[in-house]
Amino acid sequence: MTTLINRHALLVITIVLAAGGALPTSAFAQDLALEEIVVTAQKRAESAQDVPVALTALSAQTIENLGISSMGDLTQVSSSLTIGDSGNRNQNPVSLRGVGTYSFAIGVEPSVSIIIDEVPVATTGQAFVNLADVERVEVLRGPQSTLFGKNASAGVINIVTKAPADEFEGFVEAQLTDDDFYRVAGGISAPISDNVGFRLSGYYDDFEGNVLNTGTGNDANGSESQGVRGKLQIDATDLLTLTLIGEYNELNQSPQTTFRQLDPDAGFLAGALPEFLVIPASVFAAGIEAGEENTVGATTEDAISESEDSSFSLKIEYDIGEHTLTSVTGYREWDYVQTGDLDGIADPFGPAMSVNSG
Repeated sequence: MTTLINRHALLVITIVLAAGGALPTSAFAQDLALEEIVVTAQKRAESAQDVPVALTALSAQTIENLGISSMGDLTQVSSSLTIGDSGNRNQNPVSLRGVGTYSFAIGVEPSVSIIIDEVPVATTGQAFVNLADVERVEVLRGPQSTLFGKNASAGVINIVTKAPADEFEGFVEAQLTDDDFYRVAGGISAPISDNVGFRLSGYYDDFEGNVLNTGTGNDANGSESQGVRGKLQIDATDLLTLTLIGEYNELNQSPQTTFRQLDPDAGFLAGALPEFLVIPASVFAAGIEAGEENTVGATTEDAISESEDSSFSLKIEYDIGEHTLTSVTGYREWDYVQTGDLDGIADPFGPAMSVNSG
């Protein structure tokens, strides 16, 4: 089981630049009102209060205020959402109301569909991207197959990134915590002409890790990710709008298991029948004190989880009276390599490695 340590932010800095961006000076107490959140849970823009669907909608401001930066953080604000973390991204089940897909074959579609800018993600592991420069996140509970397809029988996580702005704006964010995690993100958006606008954003974060692998002497259970996204919106005519999106993400992790409970008389069987060699716990877990606070592991090799994700999409919108005809064409490519010490101990006979790629 992977040992987790809570992060306590020491420093969070956000700078926003916008044309005419003077902050309002009127007293907030005089203008208290509930923020209206517009969602697309029914494939059309509606107020969240008017949608007859059980959902949790997070606005850009809420995401920023709560420090939500990854898919795993969404479980803090949606009580019915559960996201597993096994170190192997092909084995990170997502469930809503306790319903999810626990078959980890690459070709199996998850029952909780994840949509990013109206393009479905084929596998759950591909969806674990950094939530940078996001306009809103909608968590829809219960079957959504009518509008989102057959692989949305348990629910949908709909992620919508920010669109190009009508005026120049930009932002820079920095985050530093006391467990050696830091993150920087930034973006810029502006019109190119009267009918063309762009948005460009990127991020980088690094976490050194909170587990020591005594088998190799290296820090483990850390992660490093980076990515960039570009949007171009073209109002070709008064009725026709084209939106092009390109995105690239990298995520490198070093998952490490630790002992929570270990019988001192335990032994590890090595070799083959009929002559098994029993390795005692004093050898394969030397220097490790098992327990809930244990942050020391021991494997012969450091585990590796590396992924690259690239995507491109074209959205065409054409107004027909009171309705809009929309076409979304998307392409996603995900390369994933995962290696791990199969026996999970510092084996004096060498590593027993498992390799998966998707």
